[in-house]
Amino acid sequence: MSTNELNGVKYRVNYTEETSIHNWFEQYHLTCKSSLETGYIGSSFFVGAFFGSFVIPRAADVVGRKPMFILGLCIYICVTIGLMFATNYYVLLVLLICSGVGECGRYYVAYVYAIEIFPQHNQSLVGILIFICFSIAKVCICLQFWLIPSRNWFGCAYASLILAIVSLVLTLWWMPESPRYLYSYKKFDEVTKILEHIQKVNNKNLKY
Repeated sequence: MSTNELNGVKYRVNYTEETSIHNWFEQYHLTCKSSLETGYIGSSFFVGAFFGSFVIPRAADVVGRKPMFILGLCIYICVTIGLMFATNYYVLLVLLICSGVGECGRYYVAYVYAIEIFPQHNQSLVGILIFICFSIAKVCICLQFWLIPSRNWFGCAYASLILAIVSLVLTLWWMPESPRYLYSYKKFDEVTKILEHIQKVNNKNLKY
């Protein structure tokens, strides 16, 4: 076991214990931080989400759902990479604030974006499936630390990065803008093209 030193205090983590993992306490030297300082870590994300909620959702009503969702994904990818390599406590707080801002696009706007893509009779099911996916992700994280002999949080980070990058690529290449958003701005030609594309993908021939 390696010995670390912080503020003149030497300590080491007993990684032979199954409950000990390589996480932010080790990476950001949080062992000797006060409870107030560690509390800032959880608060920083919500501070970012609070201020982001004043800007990102409104921007989604102006420039579109798709651009703001893409922006949220890009912020999330950059923040995740930053969290993997940073070691400074204050950098951690800044990254978490940015993560909260990105969450407004990656989740809040994305929820509306996904709902508006589907027909009205499927919207309730889509909303339920979104929350089910989040629940499954949390279960998978627990299973990783329980079943896989790895005690490093990087595994979760790599998985989330892959999913975020795949989502970004598919959105840029394949997903259209929300037809309901375009319809609200009377962009009927674009709405028609998107509806024709959706019909073609679903092998339907509907009249509208």
